[in-house]
Amino acid sequence: MTDVGNTKSALERIREAGLKGGWEERHALLWRHAEDIRQYLYSFGIVGEGSSFIPAYVNDALARFFNTIDLMAGSTTGRVLEIGANPYLFTVLLKKFADFDLTLTNFFHKSVYEKEISQGRQVVRSDAFDEEYVFDYTSLNVELSDYPFEPSSFDKILFCEVLEHVIVNPLQIVPKLREILKPGGELIITTPNAVRLINFAHMLAGKNFFDRYHSDNGVYGRHNREFTLSEVVKLVEGEGFRIKLAKTLDRYNYDLIDMYVDSYDEQVKLPWKGAELRAKLEAIGGNMEDRGDNIYVVAEKL
Repeated sequence: MTDVGNTKSALERIREAGLKGGWEERHALLWRHAEDIRQYLYSFGIVGEGSSFIPAYVNDALARFFNTIDLMAGSTTGRVLEIGANPYLFTVLLKKFADFDLTLTNFFHKSVYEKEISQGRQVVRSDAFDEEYVFDYTSLNVELSDYPFEPSSFDKILFCEVLEHVIVNPLQIVPKLREILKPGGELIITTPNAVRLINFAHMLAGKNFFDRYHSDNGVYGRHNREFTLSEVVKLVEGEGFRIKLAKTLDRYNYDLIDMYVDSYDEQVKLPWKGAELRAKLEAIGGNMEDRGDNIYVVAEKL
């Protein structure tokens, strides 16, 4: 049972730490209260839509959420564009922990060539915490649409867990994002790492590490192309950005928990721990750098 009062108090302490510029304190509080935040996010549902996926989504994304919040250390105000905001759980944390002026986008069309711009609204609610958020968003194809935003109008752009879903031509996205970012503004990219250690485990087990096709979410409901850290860095450096941070991090400590084959049908346990896999990779002369689950890049517009 979630202790609502204690969780609300923890969320407020995290917010206060950020507002006063206590970035290290905020980082420590996030991880100290990870279970409180997990239960808080579990409690939300998208009004009028199925929300049974939320616990699994939160378990998969929580560490990434914290790492991304750390990337935003340095400010709690300004105009921020979050691309691909649905299902809004990270958006909720941004609302709780900062005072950003948020603009949101989504894309729900089945056609990868749809360019139409439209407006939408979704509501997320937590009955346990008696909280409701109404999120207005712009529907646009991040690859092909003409963005309806003024040049140099955003202080930060969050391009998180979107790059792996695009399919037509990701090379045309970064110049468009640069156009609407202010000089000195930051583009924050997170995306799964194509050469993460667990993919090596999949290959050792004779399993396919590529994402599966499935009918419910269409072509954008899968990872169409994953990237390495060096590829993402090259992608943004070539468009007039200065790299401020570039690294990979795991979502879990694989020396303590089990690895599983990603599957829409069933979970298949892999027989290795992280240390064993690193030893195997090193023994065959493998490159040991940048094997974390997710890529994190912060790039400044020059």
